[in-house]
Amino acid sequence: MPPLSYYVSTFENLVKPIAPPAIPFVRTVISGYFCTFSNLGFLDQTFRFLVVIPRFVAPGAPGEGFEDRELTVSLAGSPQQDPSGIGNHNAIYDITGGPAQGQTAVGELQYLGATACSKIYISPLYSLCKGGSSQFALLPNLGPGPNLIANDVYEVRGWVAIGRYSSPNSGTTRLLVTPEQRGTFIPVDISDPVNDPVNLSDVSQLNTSLPTGTPAGGAFVELTPQANAVTPKVNNFAAVNGIPVALITPFSDLLDPIL
Repeated sequence: MPPLSYYVSTFENLVKPIAPPAIPFVRTVISGYFCTFSNLGFLDQTFRFLVVIPRFVAPGAPGEGFEDRELTVSLAGSPQQDPSGIGNHNAIYDITGGPAQGQTAVGELQYLGATACSKIYISPLYSLCKGGSSQFALLPNLGPGPNLIANDVYEVRGWVAIGRYSSPNSGTTRLLVTPEQRGTFIPVDISDPVNDPVNLSDVSQLNTSLPTGTPAGGAFVELTPQANAVTPKVNNFAAVNGIPVALITPFSDLLDPIL
C-alpha cells in the first residue's frame, strides 16, 4: 500500500559567500528551495510539508549563532524565535499568483520540536484541486530583521517530505513532484538589498534539479488517505511538545525512525 507521506528531497538555504571573501572573484550566493507538484488524482486534496534540519550545537563557527544555522520563527515565546523577532525564512505556496481562495500564501513554518540532533517543522495546510499544479518554496527572508545579506553567514540544510491530509474515503492520490535549488549570486559587498546599488552585470542565477526520495528517484508519487495509527514515539513527541497528534499523523512513518 502506498504511504501517507513521502520524502521529497534534501534542501539548502544560503546567504553566504561560497569561499573566503578575501578571494577577489568570490560572490555571495542566495540559495532557496522550490518544489513544484501536480495533483493527478480524481479529487481536490490538502497537503503539508515536513522540514527536518540539523540541530545547532554551540559554540559553532566563529560569529555564528543558532539563528544562522537553523530556521527561526516570528512567534513570540517560541524556543525558535529569531533574536530580531522576525523569522529568517519564508514558506511560500503559489498556484496562479492571486490571493483568491488561498492560491498564494506567504508565511513561515511552524516549529514542532527537537530531537537530540534535529529540529522539526511543518508548513501550513495547502489546498490543490484535481489536475492542478502548484509550487512550495522555502526561502531565506531577505527583509529587515534577520539582515541575512548584511551578516553573510546564513546556512541551513535539511530534508523535506510531503504528506496528505484528505478524507480517508478519498482514495489514493497521485502526484508529480519536482524539487530544485535556485541561486542568485551577488557581490559580497552588498549589505542592503534595497538601497545598495547593484550592477546587473555582477548578478547571475543558477537552477539545479534535485533527485527525489522516491525509490527510483522519479517524480511520480502515490499517497494514501490519512488512516493509519501513529506510532508510540510519535504520540509521545506530540504530547511532549503540546501539538495535536493529527498535525503529524501523515508523517508518522517518517518521523518514527528519528525520534
